[in-house]
Amino acid sequence: MKERNLQEFRNLLARDRCAKYLAATSGNYQRAVHLYTWNTATSAAFYAPLQALEITLRNQIHEQLTQKYGTFWYDHPAIKFKREHRQQIEKAKSMEKGKQSFAPPPNVVAYLGFGFWGVLLSRYYDGVFWHPALHKSFLYIFPVKRSNVGDVSALKPDHELAAAHGRGSGFWQDISRTHKS
Repeated sequence: MKERNLQEFRNLLARDRCAKYLAATSGNYQRAVHLYTWNTATSAAFYAPLQALEITLRNQIHEQLTQKYGTFWYDHPAIKFKREHRQQIEKAKSMEKGKQSFAPPPNVVAYLGFGFWGVLLSRYYDGVFWHPALHKSFLYIFPVKRSNVGDVSALKPDHELAAAHGRGSGFWQDISRTHKS
C-alpha cells in the first residue's frame, strides 16, 4: 500500500482502534492495515453462517416450546426462568409491543439474542425445556442426547466478535483461544 493511502487509512480509523492493530504488529503500520482488512474479511465470513444458525436455532426452539407450552410459552407459569432471562423476555415484550396491547410472539422471539437461545439448551433448563420439548429439535442427531448437542452458548463470543467488528473488537485477538476450544 502506498504511503499516501496508508495515511488516509490512518485518518479514517479512530486512534484507539488503530492502536490495537499497531500494538499487535509491533508498530508496523502496513502490517496493521493488513491485519485490519484480514479481521474485516474474517468477521464477514463468520457473520452469515452464525446468523443462519441463530435464526434456525431460535425458530426451532420457539416451535417446540409453542407446541409444548402454547403461543406465549415464555409466560407459562410452569416455566421458572432465572431472573436475568425473565428480564430479557420482559424487555423484548416491552420493546416489541408498539401500539398493540401485547407483543406478538414472533417479534419477541426475534428480539431475543443468541445468548438467550443458547442458554435454554443449558443443563439448568433440562427439566423444563430439553426433556419435555427441545430434544425434538435435534432428531437428526443419533442418539438424541443433550450432551450430543453441545454447548451452543460457547459460540456466543465468536458470534458477538463477528458482529462487533465495527465496534473495534479484533476477531484476531481471540481466534487462537477460540480455535483451541
